[in-house]
Amino acid sequence: MLKAFLVAAALALMMALALALTQPAKAEVFKSTSATGEKVSLRIFATPCENEKIIGFFKAQGVVSLPIQKAELMWGGRKFESCYVEFADRVFSIDEAGDPLMPGIPKELFVDDTI
Repeated sequence: MLKAFLVAAALALMMALALALTQPAKAEVFKSTSATGEKVSLRIFATPCENEKIIGFFKAQGVVSLPIQKAELMWGGRKFESCYVEFADRVFSIDEAGDPLMPGIPKELFVDDTI
């Protein structure tokens, strides 16, 4: 009986992990309009940045002790890979071309992406 319980518990855990892996990563988003009237959004994720080029841009700016997280920047209808750091309740991002989204965006302006 204990063996059956352990097998059932292991199966339930495996199913929960599989479901978690198929769910999109939770994100928060900031939406605005640029000075030229283009729509801009920055979607931030609670997952590490994996783009070594962008990580290099942050390191060149002296960012070495803050976690660098994954982001997506939409600007003028185009999607750019981006990453960000959070410092002093502000979000600072750099895209794949090395362009920063300045100034830092107050973290309170980001909303849950599922809304």
